[in-house]
Formats: sequence, C-alpha cells, structure tokens
Amino acid sequence: MAAWLDHFGDPQSAARVLRVHTNTLRYRLRKLDEVAPVDVSSPRTRLALRLQLAAMDQMPPHDDAGEGRTPPVR
Repeated sequence: MAAWLDHFGDPQSAARVLRVHTNTLRYRLRKLDEVAPVDVSSPRTRLALRLQLAAMDQMPPHDDAGEGRTPPVR
C-alpha cells in the first residue's frame, strides 16, 4: 500500500519499486480491499493511510517470543 500511495496510485511504478509484476500488485491490493475496504479515491483517506504507515515504520520491532510474559523487574 505504501508504494502504491508513494507513486500516486500508479501500479506500474509501484510494482517496479517493489520488484513484482503489475498484476501481482493489483492482486494484492484487491486482497487488501477485501480485508479492509478503504476509499482510496479520497485524498484525506490516502493522507491518513500514508501517515499511519509512516508511524508504523517508526515503531520498534515486535518481539513475538516475549508475548504474554511479564518483563523482569530490575
């Protein structure tokens, strides 16, 4: 989604950056729309999506091994 947004909705440019075929990118975007339908024709929605994706990039990595455990007290 980030590549598609960064390339202003141009699937060919986004696919080139992702190093996938254009049809693969379109397929993945369709699958994403099935799971989380979003109106990407809205500029506000596209901005909100891009900001959320940028914020996620800034988050520290998640450690699955420690899930459900209480951190040690020091």
